[in-house]
Amino acid sequence: MTNGGADETTALVQVLRNLPVEGLLHAKVLGGIRDFTPSELGLRPGELRIVHQRRSRNDVGEPGQLRLGKRLFDSLDCVFLSIHRFRVLHEGDGDSRHAVCASCDNLLPLPELLAPRAKRCNELLPSGQVRPVCGYAQWDDDPATGKRVPPPCAEGIVFMGLTFDNPPSLFWFPLSKTARIDAQTFLNELNQVPHVEHITQFGVHSAHEEKRP
Repeated sequence: MTNGGADETTALVQVLRNLPVEGLLHAKVLGGIRDFTPSELGLRPGELRIVHQRRSRNDVGEPGQLRLGKRLFDSLDCVFLSIHRFRVLHEGDGDSRHAVCASCDNLLPLPELLAPRAKRCNELLPSGQVRPVCGYAQWDDDPATGKRVPPPCAEGIVFMGLTFDNPPSLFWFPLSKTARIDAQTFLNELNQVPHVEHITQFGVHSAHEEKRP
């Protein structure tokens, strides 16, 4: 098994390194690792990303391609091993944009943070839904348009996956904004399929689809 390329220096790296690999236990890929993180297991999953645009000549890939380390794909066949929800709060613009707070479970800030914006992100309700506790995790209303404004701390969904290459590559696939909505739609549809116990029962064909208004 290869690692799909070293982690990139992005705002999500610290989040991804702290996510438990509990899905691997269910998938019977590895046993007895529910409470461990990839770093503790000596794994460095790559970060699978969608190439949206090229800002300079040094950027790798064309818009719409998938990039895993230095490898580029027009589409990728894989299996997802686990699903997690995370949050990342950014501040600044352009090159000065950086993450100032993050959570790898959508409930509590990362323990490594020196100055988290709140003690809790959300409160887990008996129904399984979450209620925002931190002001940065709450939706607001635009007084000019009346439209709902998403919280500054963006919620995302991250899949841990394994490519069908030989040898296979382990990766994280973080999705936020519009991509997160598509991912949630995919999960909702998957829940409607009879006799599904876990996402590992399915092979997944991943490709980018451009949507124009």
